[in-house]
Amino acid sequence: MTKKLYYEDVYLREFDATVTSIEERDGKFYVTLDQTAFYPEGGGQPSDVGTLGGMEVEHVFEEGGAILHVLTGRPEGTLVHGEMDWGLRLNMMQQHLGEHILSGVLLRNLDARAVSVHFGESASTVDIDRHLDQSQLDEAEDAANEVVYGNMAVEILYPDTSEIERLSRRKIPNTSERIRIVKVGDVDYVPCCGTHPMTTGEVGPIKIFGGEPHKGGMRITFACGRTAMRKYRSVWRNAVTMQGLLSTDEADLPERVAKLMSDLRDFKRERQALLGRIAAADALRLLDEAEKVGEYRVVCRVFDSAGPEELRCLFSRLTEDESVVALLAAPAPGGASLVFGCNKSEKAVDIRTAFSPAIGIIGGKGGGNRIQAQGSGPAADRLAEAMESAKSAIVKAIEGLR
Repeated sequence: MTKKLYYEDVYLREFDATVTSIEERDGKFYVTLDQTAFYPEGGGQPSDVGTLGGMEVEHVFEEGGAILHVLTGRPEGTLVHGEMDWGLRLNMMQQHLGEHILSGVLLRNLDARAVSVHFGESASTVDIDRHLDQSQLDEAEDAANEVVYGNMAVEILYPDTSEIERLSRRKIPNTSERIRIVKVGDVDYVPCCGTHPMTTGEVGPIKIFGGEPHKGGMRITFACGRTAMRKYRSVWRNAVTMQGLLSTDEADLPERVAKLMSDLRDFKRERQALLGRIAAADALRLLDEAEKVGEYRVVCRVFDSAGPEELRCLFSRLTEDESVVALLAAPAPGGASLVFGCNKSEKAVDIRTAFSPAIGIIGGKGGGNRIQAQGSGPAADRLAEAMESAKSAIVKAIEGLR
């Protein structure tokens, strides 16, 4: 069995060890040691990373009772030196103990029991068995930070089963091995195999970012320590930037943004109505100018500056008429776009006979069905050629119906 140095000294950043086995799998090297300070993934906590014998340690996990270190290269010799990515380890320790504190006060103060947890480098989550409103989340955040300010000692215990059953606030693992308990003052007493600072003050600030419904309860997103500070700094800078752009105070920022969103929705409705009126007028003009082929009118037009929304709106207006085939195109970022089609009731004309060669000419991709197809391609300089090809294909197809 590998000696677990991360339990003997959670602050250990470097160590020496003897390689006990090396196995190569898919170009990676799976190394076991006589002792290690690298924490293997488990209990929702990611593994440590760093270097071992000068080789990068990408991942560490337990398999069949052995701790495997996944390396990018084969270490030389049997004696190796390991160095931790201390920034990651400290982050995970802060998040993990912060979760213990937060889960403890959620249960103690709000009768909300933690059912699962996930730790990440930028944020972590804890799932609880009930819903809490914002004022209750604020209460939990304040209570958790009071525990941090109290700088309580964190104890690692191996008590007998009866004591664990009496005091544990979470599910007890089914194992024949000694159960490791993490005790945080009178706040939390739980089975846990993770790594934690030895005092609550080392967690730093605990910040709840929000909660959302999840499996009949709630998923709370939070961060602790350096991660919480980085997130706070980012949010604060964004808020200051928006204050400057909107020329408003921090307290008025939500109201100003809400007003902008309301104005934007009104603007979009007005714009859509205006596009509809313009499209209706343009459709009448284009239909008057359209070439008549048998019972059909073929509208084939390249627009110099029509945007995608404008093109779709005009296309919709034109194809309301059962006797119209619309072949529309316009320049687009990086090339040109095509929108071809006819009325949904049309059964004789297959628009793909025109679209497939046209989209190929402009070197593009797209798709559709018998009555409508659209796509784009980079060769805008061949757009006229593509449209002439499409018109010829449609005229030929209609004439073939006679």
